[in-house]
Amino acid sequence: MPKRLILHAVMQGKTRKDPRTGNARRLRREMTPAEKRLWAQLRLLKVPGGHFRRQAPMGPYFADFAHFHSKLVIELDGDQHGLPAAQVHDVARTAYLAAHGYRVLRFWNREIAENLDGVVETIFRAAHAASAAPMTIVPYKASCTSLILAAFSVLLLGASPALAQTPGAAPSSTTPGSPPPVAAPAARPGQATLSLSAQFSGSRKPIRSGLVWRVLTETFDGSPPRIVARSNEAEPSFALDPGVYLLHAAYGFASATKRVTLGAQGLSDRLSISAGALSLAGSIGETPIAPNQLSFSVFVPLQGNSEGRLVASGVKSGELIRLPEGTYHIVSTYGDSNAIQRSDVRVDSGQVTQATLHHRAAQVTLKLVAGPGGEAFAGTAFSVLTPGGDVIREAIGAFPQVILAEGDYVLIARQEGQVFSRDFKVEAGRDRDIEVIAR
Repeated sequence: MPKRLILHAVMQGKTRKDPRTGNARRLRREMTPAEKRLWAQLRLLKVPGGHFRRQAPMGPYFADFAHFHSKLVIELDGDQHGLPAAQVHDVARTAYLAAHGYRVLRFWNREIAENLDGVVETIFRAAHAASAAPMTIVPYKASCTSLILAAFSVLLLGASPALAQTPGAAPSSTTPGSPPPVAAPAARPGQATLSLSAQFSGSRKPIRSGLVWRVLTETFDGSPPRIVARSNEAEPSFALDPGVYLLHAAYGFASATKRVTLGAQGLSDRLSISAGALSLAGSIGETPIAPNQLSFSVFVPLQGNSEGRLVASGVKSGELIRLPEGTYHIVSTYGDSNAIQRSDVRVDSGQVTQATLHHRAAQVTLKLVAGPGGEAFAGTAFSVLTPGGDVIREAIGAFPQVILAEGDYVLIARQEGQVFSRDFKVEAGRDRDIEVIAR
């Protein structure tokens, strides 16, 4: 049998007396509750080229679910996938599958519990798109999600996205927060040099900083790929034995994977990454909001749910975050109460998108006083409520400061067993004192 057909048979687990069959059957018996819920839906999906398979052998791995005709793999992740050992395994697994033409969609177990219909629809669209046009790019809502999660596991071990540099920025020997580059060892007799570089898709501009490279071995004996070289240089060179390798380049939350064959004469290769950068800020009217009072969360929309999958949280104003090209949902929080704004932002490959979210809020200082303009009582317990009685914020002190969205509120002050209250209104951009008279 030709080598290509043998590999295809191994990937699909069709070789006779396959030792993995027993493990696959055991894994099917021991499916998690999330896997059982999703399988109940996937087994009913009508997609071209046959049905989905569960716990399918894929080379040295087992896919939670696989559709061979569309070359689509579905993985469910529990909390254990946040551990370092699991992250290394996920990198090698995703790189191996991608090098063999398989696309990996990853979902958290909680997404199955909270948004099962949205997950199934994403899978359905991805399978149909790949079956109808196998060589085309998968629709953004399916492909970008899997791309971000695959790269995210790499980032936890590499450069910090919060310290990302601007696309096309001046060359830098190191990325801030990452280990210093290690000089490539001289090639030993019989070794060859693998030289790598990366560019932005579309513009083809070289990426000169912020890259994390990993080179993994590819084997055909059933053993998983392993990382044999890594670098954070823009254009690294590696001295390696001739053979087949998987290249993985991470640029923030974006990445690219490629399978190459290194011959005795050496090889120079360039990967294209469809990525850009995003810089966020906030304002009240024309007045910028201080960076230390803002935080942002970045989401990938999923089938009608704008906050479908969290990409990054706690992003500070002015930070650059590197992302795959696409549309993202941004949530901006001003202060720590209810001053929240949302917006959809487009990130283009090779470009820095600068977005400012305009808040309609103000900072108020709460006081309990004996008379207008009087001295505030210390140790007062304050509660800010909506007119309907929902608690927005609680604070204790003589004059605590609270940032609130514009609107109508009720302020309750408690002091030495007595309770006082008043109604007040917050107007956007108008910072002021709110006094409750103790009488």
